[in-house]
Amino acid sequence: MYQSLNLSGETAVSEKGIGMLLPLVSIVLLALANKAIKKDEDLVKSVDRLR
Repeated sequence: MYQSLNLSGETAVSEKGIGMLLPLVSIVLLALANKAIKKDEDLVKSVDRLR
C-alpha cells in the first residue's frame, strides 16, 4: 500500500495506482516477448535445416 500526504496534513492510503499495475503489465509483456523470441528461434532453426 502507498501513503500520500494531503493538503490538510492527513495521510491517505491508496490501494490503487499505476505503481501497483506496472509490475503486472511488465510480467505479461515479458511472457509475450519470450513467446515471440522462441517462435523466431524455431523459425531460424527450421531454415537452417533446409540448407
